[in-house]
Amino acid sequence: SPRRGEKPPATAAAATAPSSSSSGLYPVGTVVRKEFNTGEFFDGKVQEVDARDPKLPYFVKYGDGDEEDMSHAEISKWVVGVASDEVAAAVTTAEVTGAGAAA
Repeated sequence: SPRRGEKPPATAAAATAPSSSSSGLYPVGTVVRKEFNTGEFFDGKVQEVDARDPKLPYFVKYGDGDEEDMSHAEISKWVVGVASDEVAAAVTTAEVTGAGAAA
């Protein structure tokens, strides 16, 4: 369940950066903790990244079932964890080739 009322670490966004993939975007699996209008924080995870959509490339789903599309500038404020480069490389390759998981 989402963590409510917890503030993210002050340096969370500054301490993390997009993967070294050529797109410069955060990879699928990146974790965010966003403060909503209620003052509560909710944890979410990047489910999809569409490098072809420069305005809203990220699709984030939260623990309470809510979901939203996010811009790179917005997600950068809320990132608390980034998937490993190995995972990011696999996702980037799949995005570029259009391939799914291969055995």
